[in-house]
Amino acid sequence: MRLPYLLAGLSVAAVYLVLLHVGEGRQREAEEHAKQGHVTASYAQLGKAYALYHEGHWPLLDTRNRHFAYDLGIVPKGYAIKQEMEKDHAPQAVLFGKLGRHAALSLVPLVDFRNYFYLGFAVTTEEEGLALAKALRSGAALDRDIKVAQGTGTLGSSTLYRLHDDIVETLVMDGVLARQDLTLPGRIPVIVERPRDGYAWVVFLDMHVEHLRYPGPFPLTSKFVDTLESDAL
Repeated sequence: MRLPYLLAGLSVAAVYLVLLHVGEGRQREAEEHAKQGHVTASYAQLGKAYALYHEGHWPLLDTRNRHFAYDLGIVPKGYAIKQEMEKDHAPQAVLFGKLGRHAALSLVPLVDFRNYFYLGFAVTTEEEGLALAKALRSGAALDRDIKVAQGTGTLGSSTLYRLHDDIVETLVMDGVLARQDLTLPGRIPVIVERPRDGYAWVVFLDMHVEHLRYPGPFPLTSKFVDTLESDAL
């Protein structure tokens, strides 16, 4: 008589353990995403810090390699302390001294720049993004606004505007915007994470960060991300 109750109890316990395992997995995933979001925000802060010293302009694209990335030679570096030194490879820097139970700690880059794309110019649609990629390939000067075919520039204009803090005012003055639109910076992607597990973090010009599904709307359309990933850039 007790065997069915015992089996039922074991079944309930098994289901509970499965759910617990799934729950722990989701919690770890959420924690990892939160960590990545923090890192992405830190990455954006690096660009913002640089911009403060260059009249509000954000950093240049990697002009040497013509990649969608910061020119690492001019971007301030940030480091985080790693709790355990890695034995398999030499860290970039080591901090020695008695810190807790550690005799030495490695300093690792706060952000792995290889995991992100930096756009450098104001693009709001796939067409504008592809026009920027074409300009990058063709050798356009990247330290100024870029002239492109009518309709393929920022907001459908004939110019791809370099990212800077007063871009709304500039677009109004140039007639690209009819009037002030303070929501525009929140729609201009600045940094796009390489998608993984169907999602990617995106940092926008107003400094807010979103975790978006991939593939999805711009800037996470398949065609645009494939273009960013292209070895031709």
